Amino acid sequence: MESSPSGDTTPSLRTRLLDDGTQHDGINTRDSPLSTELARVLPVPLLCSVALHMTAAPTIWVYAYLFCEHPEQCRDEEKRQYAGSVAAATAAANAVGLLALGYLARMVHWDARVGLMAWLLCRGLGVLGLELGVYLRSFTCALGGQILQGLASDNLLHFNLNSIYTRASSTEAVSVLMGSSLALYMIGMAIGPAIAGFFPSFEWTFIVAAALFGAIVPYIWVVMSSGNPKITHTLGNYQSQVNPESAPEAPPSKYNYLAAVLTPARLFYERPKSLLQGLSLFFYNMVQGYLINLIFVFASEITVLIIRQCVVGGVRIWELALSRYSFRR
Repeated sequence: MESSPSGDTTPSLRTRLLDDGTQHDGINTRDSPLSTELARVLPVPLLCSVALHMTAAPTIWVYAYLFCEHPEQCRDEEKRQYAGSVAAATAAANAVGLLALGYLARMVHWDARVGLMAWLLCRGLGVLGLELGVYLRSFTCALGGQILQGLASDNLLHFNLNSIYTRASSTEAVSVLMGSSLALYMIGMAIGPAIAGFFPSFEWTFIVAAALFGAIVPYIWVVMSSGNPKITHTLGNYQSQVNPESAPEAPPSKYNYLAAVLTPARLFYERPKSLLQGLSLFFYNMVQGYLINLIFVFASEITVLIIRQCVVGGVRIWELALSRYSFRR
């Protein structure tokens, strides 16, 4: 049975924005989301993804360079040290990134540009730390660079970008911007490793990636306006304020650091049913993060051998085809 028109006549937020043509932050909501100011941020996930995935394999290769006399063919004892160092560095980076999420959320609520530029700064310095570790042959420098990269993981990048996209004036615009951003990120994920293959050595990937991260910082400062709108997006029965600047600040306390660290877990306290979803994502990311590194460590020699055999086979097929063509002529 259809509801009576005399029922709930209060229009939803999305209906008011689309029907009334309400302007928010100087942007007409009837315009395409890709023609607004926020769409200028879309090149950022593409460039960040290219730089991030361009250094994915070289980051693991750094530890082979530090612990193996011949990185292309590590001995058993060297490979154990190599694998252990990769596991320790990855665990430290993931732990630091997890603990930094609460402070990052506060930074984003203050100014979304600052959160994104802090991510770019940490990632760029992390890449330079790995490069310095190779130059000095220092595991400490490499570990420091890996930890800085943990403060700027891909998940934290999406957190920063999504906090910017929520400034859009309608839920439809937010959805379009988030979807376009993820698509561009996946494109960068595909072409980043291919671009790294054009450099003469893996050290060049760190230099180019650091320069790319540094070039994005002024772009963000120029194309984005500061501040966040004080609006509230409604998701079901749960409301989250986009810019809680008007909320009273907690009094200074020695527990402020712990409170900031545990802020992301507040959602599980308010909505216990979401705990299973959070745990599933946690264990998936934990396994996925280490599995890729294990593939790099233990399957690199096999992968190189397969690639070489494919190249040799392709060259032989090409030579055979040319010889037959010249014979027929």
